[in-house]
Amino acid sequence: MGFHFSWTNNSSENYIRKTDQVMLVAYDVLHEKAIYLLSGARRQKGMESLQIPTHLKGNEFHTWISFISDDRESIAMSTYTGSYIFKIKGRKL
Repeated sequence: MGFHFSWTNNSSENYIRKTDQVMLVAYDVLHEKAIYLLSGARRQKGMESLQIPTHLKGNEFHTWISFISDDRESIAMSTYTGSYIFKIKGRKL
């Protein structure tokens, strides 16, 4: 259970590598805590999920995405991906 992110593989552009890894962040507004993934899927995969504990259902989260190079020397500016209420599919809040 969690948030699912997807992106376009733009690794053919300058300074962007298909082996870069995604970094995901979801900030829980109620508890003022971040849940994050710092070494996610490779850019070429185009998707990754960030697991959220089920007891946080109904909470509002702000989310961001970024990419980091394999050698950890280069990192992209993060992009805000929106505010969402965490819901579990098929279950009422």
